[in-house]
Amino acid sequence: MNTVFDKDSVFMRGLDMVANAAVLTLLTAVCSIPLVTIGAALSASYEAAWAAKEGRGYLLRTYFSAFKRNFPVATAIWSVLAATGLMLIALWLFTTSMAAMIVKIMLTLLWLIIMVWAWPLTARFENSVMATLRNALLFGGTSPFTTLAALIIPAIAIGLTVASLQWLPKGLYLLLILGFGIVVQLQIPLFEHALKPYVNKVAA
Repeated sequence: MNTVFDKDSVFMRGLDMVANAAVLTLLTAVCSIPLVTIGAALSASYEAAWAAKEGRGYLLRTYFSAFKRNFPVATAIWSVLAATGLMLIALWLFTTSMAAMIVKIMLTLLWLIIMVWAWPLTARFENSVMATLRNALLFGGTSPFTTLAALIIPAIAIGLTVASLQWLPKGLYLLLILGFGIVVQLQIPLFEHALKPYVNKVAA
């Protein structure tokens, strides 16, 4: 019994992960309500999840501290991604030629790469907007397996959510409460592995 409830047991780590997931999802949802703050909310969620994994500080305090600190850069990055995302949607809706299809796929892939890398990079490093966007493409291209895995995780979460709408509506609430937080926490080890050499270099 003592082993099950030990702080480092699988059960307690899993329970801690679920609790953190609920808090991260709620914080990110609330802080994203103004829409313009979505970038800061996302970067703060990665920083808070990273700190929780490393046992640093308190989740709430870390989240709001990161939200405030990252706000200028994260908001600018989000503005770029939101604008280009809207342009991509328009491109998909209003162009149908084969040549346009190739361009749409390539641009969408680049957008997704930046989207998946921008927030952990903002959470982990202090850089300008352009440097973060450039580094997002660089890491996305040089760490293809990490990028693919980091994209698959939210894709699975979205797929489960869509499936729940049809086959298990009651499970939808649990997915909405925990989904985003779980996704971030599952992605953290992937980014940690890819960024470790650079984090150690900065720390040194």
